[in-house]
Amino acid sequence: MELKKAVFYNILIDRFSRGKELDKEGWGCEGPKFCGGTLKGVIERLEYLQKLGVDVLLLTPFVKGTEYHGYHTTDLFSMDPRLGTLPDLKNLLAEAHKRDMKVIMDWTINHVSKKHPYFIAAAADKKSEYRKWFHFYGDSGRYKTFLTVTDLPKLNLGHPPAKAHVLEATKFWLRQGVDGLRLDHVIGISHEFWKEFRAAIKNEFPDAILIGEAVKGRISWRELPTLNLRYKSLVYLLSLIRIQHNEIMVWQYAPYFDAMLDFRFRDIVIEEIAKPKRPRLRFAKLLLKLHYSLYPKEYPLIAVLDNADRNRLIFESGNDWGKWETGIGLQFAQDNPVSIYYGSEAGVTQDVSLDHSARDGDLDIRRPMPWDHIDAKTFAFYKKLIKEKRSRATETAVPSEHGAAEKAARV
Repeated sequence: MELKKAVFYNILIDRFSRGKELDKEGWGCEGPKFCGGTLKGVIERLEYLQKLGVDVLLLTPFVKGTEYHGYHTTDLFSMDPRLGTLPDLKNLLAEAHKRDMKVIMDWTINHVSKKHPYFIAAAADKKSEYRKWFHFYGDSGRYKTFLTVTDLPKLNLGHPPAKAHVLEATKFWLRQGVDGLRLDHVIGISHEFWKEFRAAIKNEFPDAILIGEAVKGRISWRELPTLNLRYKSLVYLLSLIRIQHNEIMVWQYAPYFDAMLDFRFRDIVIEEIAKPKRPRLRFAKLLLKLHYSLYPKEYPLIAVLDNADRNRLIFESGNDWGKWETGIGLQFAQDNPVSIYYGSEAGVTQDVSLDHSARDGDLDIRRPMPWDHIDAKTFAFYKKLIKEKRSRATETAVPSEHGAAEKAARV
């Protein structure tokens, strides 16, 4: 599989499938709680994903934690039993690989849950061996967090035991057969760590796919100390006036990863396709050309439109399916990987904006997969675009009479 041409499918495990039989009963799940989706459910839906044409599964975290979405970790080495077991994971990997699909796990190492036993010990005893695993402010009970989320204490990855723990946990999952990692909130971690991390992982797992997520909305002054960006003050000021601060973040972290999630692509589609009365497609293409010119031609920027932390494109388009088709079409027209957020191909929509002042906005973009209401027209549209993307990739891979086509980075 050529990473530059890959089609990712982003699955929120708890909201995707409980298995074909249970899915027939409907979900009946409301609120920020576990709804019952599992890795076994994903396995039973591989045929559906194969029919769609995806070749990389991007799974939300499945390690032990406290929340349905998986980002509040309490043990980096264990499966969350509500999502599955280690044999379930290995079975999923085997079945996916039979279908020539890769499996990428979402990996959060910037922070853990405040219910993690190491943090509980550190907070309870100033002399605990785990005190230096976190960023406590002197002898006070205050500590650095993921941005300003007090439930998520930030790990001190400059402390050798904490760093060793994280590296060993990372290798543990790769040894199970996972094909790669989507590294969450990379801007919270130092460049020095990522340089060492890449070298350590690639030394033992040279084919492991490392994908970085470097994105942040407007940065507040309180959040600034939790970030490890270079040119931090400049990035902060640019975020206040909404001028391409995310571009700087992706650009400076890209060298440590095999690919980066491309939220600049989404911004352009929202600003030039979804929001205007009439889509400005030509201008959108010009902006994309300028955007891509900042990176090596063969560097994979994964075009993202929908995901678990952004309003769906159809919502941003005011439920205008014509604009939606234009945006999705532009996504698949790029010579870059694309990411499909579960349900987008099924016609899933949204009623409440992801506005943290609005009740349950995040839950509305994480609706359970409607297996009894898959929109056939939308599914066929995605399937057609994927097929066309594959066809273009095949054509460019055929050697010309003047010599073999230039090889892209392969995984």
